[in-house]
Amino acid sequence: MRYNLLERDAERELLPRARRYGLGVIVRIPLLFGLLTGKFTPASTFGPDDHRRMNLAPEKLAEYLPRLAALQPLFERYPHQTRTQVALRFCTSHPACHTTIPGAKTPAQVAENAAAGDLGPLTDDDLALVARVA
Repeated sequence: MRYNLLERDAERELLPRARRYGLGVIVRIPLLFGLLTGKFTPASTFGPDDHRRMNLAPEKLAEYLPRLAALQPLFERYPHQTRTQVALRFCTSHPACHTTIPGAKTPAQVAENAAAGDLGPLTDDDLALVARVA
């Protein structure tokens, strides 16, 4: 299922239901097509064959980027972790989320993603900060 720092609709029904029935969830798009890594701006554009052209269209960027900026205090709480790692930790902090499927283009990105699994869940204070932004 689709779940990340900015797309949290699953918290309303799907994730509580999965917990109630003892089911684990696999999260897809935990980095929101790379947006949560901090590499896009309002001026970012994508080629005609790039799926992000639709998923991160200018109107979506206009919606997401201010909310992402409001999460900056969360990222600052973890100066020795990347934004990617914090975003992945958010997903697996939910008790129903057992794993994520983050994209990676390089071996370094794979290592960065994998290292997030050793960092544990975010704190309740962190999750409260996220809840205030959404």
